[in-house]
Amino acid sequence: MSKPIPQREARRLRKRVDELESVISQQKNSWHSEWPSSIGIRELPAEKGTIDVVNVCRKLGHAVVVTDNGDGMLKLWAAKI
Repeated sequence: MSKPIPQREARRLRKRVDELESVISQQKNSWHSEWPSSIGIRELPAEKGTIDVVNVCRKLGHAVVVTDNGDGMLKLWAAKI
């Protein structure tokens, strides 16, 4: 079993992980480089749960695609990049 690390070191590592995840998120959200032919057409407010789902998809390396299922509901799809 590995030796526990001190709280100070754990906090420092957590902060660094958060910083790196933020950089990765910004890189993945740079639509121009990933989707050169895409155009952002609208921004919509979203519930916290929806935002969490989108963030998980992005962290797993998926693009989030939105479609209309025909009854007024938008359906989110995770598409592997």
